[in-house]
Amino acid sequence: MLIGTLLFIALALWFVHWVTNPERRSLTLTAARLLRRAGRWLWAAGEGLEHGFLHSQRVRHEIRLDLEARP
Repeated sequence: MLIGTLLFIALALWFVHWVTNPERRSLTLTAARLLRRAGRWLWAAGEGLEHGFLHSQRVRHEIRLDLEARP
C-alpha cells in the first residue's frame, strides 16, 4: 500500500511537471525516458546489492567464526 501510494505521488508530480513545462514533448516520449531512468536506477541498485552479497559471502568464508555456544 505504501509503495503504491509513493508511486502514485511520483507519477502525479511527474505529470504536473510535464503539464507545466512550456517545452513539453510528447507524453509517451517523456514516459519512456522516465522508465529508462528508473530502469537504470534499479539495475544499479541490483548490481550494488549483488556486489554487497558476494562480498559478505567472501568475508564469511575467509574469516571462520565459531558462532555456536559451547556447552
